Amino acid sequence: MILALMVIISSVVDSHFSPMLKIIAMKMGMSQYIAGTTLVALGNTLPEALAYMMPVRSEAPMYSISISNSLTLILVGGGMVWYLKPFKMNPHTMRDLLYLILSCEVLTFLLLRPKTITPRDGIYLIILYVLYLILIFTDLIGLRLTINSLRRQIDEAYQMSASEERNDQIGKMENTLKELEKDHRIRIHQHGNRRRSVPWRSSSENPLKASRRISLGFATSYPKGPKPEVDFEATRTVLYSRSNSRNRFLFSDFLENLMPIDLEQWEFVGYLRRLLMILKSPLKLICTLFLPIVDYEIYRHGWCKLLNCIQIITTPLIGITLIHSIMSNEFTGFVIIPQFAYAQWSLCMTVPLAIIVFVHSRTDIPPVYHSMFLGLNAGGCLLILGICAAELEILCCIAGLIVYLSEGFVAVTFRSMAGSIDDTIVVVSLALEGYEQLALGAILGAPIFSKS
Repeated sequence: MILALMVIISSVVDSHFSPMLKIIAMKMGMSQYIAGTTLVALGNTLPEALAYMMPVRSEAPMYSISISNSLTLILVGGGMVWYLKPFKMNPHTMRDLLYLILSCEVLTFLLLRPKTITPRDGIYLIILYVLYLILIFTDLIGLRLTINSLRRQIDEAYQMSASEERNDQIGKMENTLKELEKDHRIRIHQHGNRRRSVPWRSSSENPLKASRRISLGFATSYPKGPKPEVDFEATRTVLYSRSNSRNRFLFSDFLENLMPIDLEQWEFVGYLRRLLMILKSPLKLICTLFLPIVDYEIYRHGWCKLLNCIQIITTPLIGITLIHSIMSNEFTGFVIIPQFAYAQWSLCMTVPLAIIVFVHSRTDIPPVYHSMFLGLNAGGCLLILGICAAELEILCCIAGLIVYLSEGFVAVTFRSMAGSIDDTIVVVSLALEGYEQLALGAILGAPIFSKS
């Protein structure tokens, strides 16, 4: 069961969660590091916050769990990121480390006072996190003002009379500007092969060929140069043609995207990898039916007309059912009773909306409102990661009961490892894709958020 939960987490993170975070950060104009300290940190800690409200943690030592989870993420997650993908650290790292120490000291002061913890103390910690957000966004504004000022100075220097001193000054300013612009805004770049639809691959109108690179594993690598950025418009319109019918390859495209096994990769891997793909296929099929994909690296940005129209109905239906069932907390033996009382009313809105999208859209190009599927993707990803985190917590509690360990010992060992599995998978996946600063920001930003 633990392996199955870890496979679900890794699959959701790789195909849904990471692309969604990168696109949202890009649309908000964030840098890699700030996106990590805010969006990724928030996404990593929300499932843990949901797990805090589960009945299994009603008598648990919450502060011990929170601190041990943060330590595990920094030491294990950070260690794996820096071992697998060495990189030059952002100068803002020291600022966040100092702020993390400050938040730990404030929390320690509140806990060691000879008074009981009050709601006012919680407000103090929340204000501390708000001040942290103000600090990092103020730093971002200052960085952009500095970049604009350097650009003006360079333009003014080029208008001066030519001299060796002027050329040296321009060279220094351009080098400084290049370093500042490196992490100015997040950029989505290519990182390996992506799945493609079989019917479109055989079409004569498709000008591109599939990549045959299959990763055989990972090891410590030397830092590499920047990868080419993705041409968003090219990946969006690569299969578009006015001569195509609006529903060309509708069903074949649906079946290929629904297929949980990558048939192209199947031809180039060994028997062990094929067995692993077969074992993962039921879990991936459920995620495919539930979670839409919005990824600028994939042709048509992951758009599949029939599948996305079905997901407009299934994602709210399943999501509301799961949330209602968890809140009701009714079981028959060990099986939770699904609650459809609220979820069935979502059909009144989602079914007409799905019909409208189906009539309006095409199969060979995503509609202009395709980015709105990011909301369904984000909600579904957080819900699945939260449920997986809660289930891992329950399994760890069972493991502690079996070997007769105390609640506190289980909290700082098994529970902290289980609680940090999904966070570690997220940051390692981002680092291996080339977003090291994003992963670093998440490693330092998540503990600050959890302390608050």
